[in-house]
Amino acid sequence: AQFEGKLFPSPATPTSLQLCLSQPIFSLFHCLTDPRKDPIMELLANLQFLQPRLGYFLLLFLTSSPESEISQEDKISLYSEFCQAMGTDCSLGDWLVRDLTQCQDDDVDLFLHLIPHL
Repeated sequence: AQFEGKLFPSPATPTSLQLCLSQPIFSLFHCLTDPRKDPIMELLANLQFLQPRLGYFLLLFLTSSPESEISQEDKISLYSEFCQAMGTDCSLGDWLVRDLTQCQDDDVDLFLHLIPHL
């Protein structure tokens, strides 16, 4: 059910956002802060081909994670690594546009939440 319908709560409150981020798919993203993250990154890249929403789910996770847990530089690095792990010639900007377009089509409320954080 995580890949069907809208993911983002409306209206968004800190509590509803935390509830959203507690869904099982986000547990994989927490593993990306581990130095041994390469197998998880590869798994996520492969899942992305089956489930295109995964890219903007990762963006939500990264933009919602406090700086004390993941630095701004690490957030950018993790998203870049995710894009590179998909093994295409697309640039970071291309992937960002693709993920945000998918998000806009699927869940406008989430799209509007992400834009100021990017």
